[in-house]
Amino acid sequence: VMSAETYCKILKMAAPIIKKNDPDGIVMGLCTGSMPWSWIEGVFQILGKDAEKYMDVITIHPYDFDSGEYKTEIPGESWSTLFRDDVYEDKIVKMKELMKKYDIDIPLEITELAVSSTPLISSVKGQAADCAQMFATTKVQGIVEKVYWYCMENTGIRGTNYVKDGDTEANFGLVGNHADVIPYAAKPSYLALAAYNKLIGSAEYIDGLKFAVKLYTPLFDEISPSLFEYISYTSILSVPRSSAMFSYPLSFQSIITCLPSRLNLYALVVVSYV
Repeated sequence: VMSAETYCKILKMAAPIIKKNDPDGIVMGLCTGSMPWSWIEGVFQILGKDAEKYMDVITIHPYDFDSGEYKTEIPGESWSTLFRDDVYEDKIVKMKELMKKYDIDIPLEITELAVSSTPLISSVKGQAADCAQMFATTKVQGIVEKVYWYCMENTGIRGTNYVKDGDTEANFGLVGNHADVIPYAAKPSYLALAAYNKLIGSAEYIDGLKFAVKLYTPLFDEISPSLFEYISYTSILSVPRSSAMFSYPLSFQSIITCLPSRLNLYALVVVSYV
């Protein structure tokens, strides 16, 4: 592993060269795999406020490599991934606090993060739920400026199967592999992210509500369709996994029907009070 000292030495040499050859080039620093806190703070201790001279953006990859009671084990695989919103939020807050501690005021982005749809880790619907929850959580928290999902295309070929079993790395994509029987076939996560972008991508977060776990779709059915006139308000709801799928009586179109619900999924409800 490269030491913080070596990293900073290379960064200080490389950043001016990049800017000299491309003044509009963006230098992204750190790009950590998971969150090696001692290493991150070591870099900040060395650079301090000067970090802003060498980096335009600080990037992290806050993967949730599970352990303890959340541990999932697959024959032949030594690791897997989850998305736990409380763990995710804590990491982002801790990162921002570290930046403030060393007086570093530059954008923070997540340039790689995802959940694999490999069986025993998640399902294709579970991946879709985590995808929507990840982006909604990020938007509500309002600290990270961008999140890049890893990756667009499955890296493994699944052939005629729904997924490639027993291979964590193979199933991170939003669509299938180009060499599948149906090339680039959209997975539920692709539809979930498309719906998220349509509903929430440019919306402003106003407030949030968390309801009891036993909240079901009828609550939404009681809402008058006339309320769904324009995207201006987002509510955060907790929906039980057992309800599987849900839809809302939207007056313009039912574009949330592709979002699979699950325990603690942030269901995206868009309302304008008229």
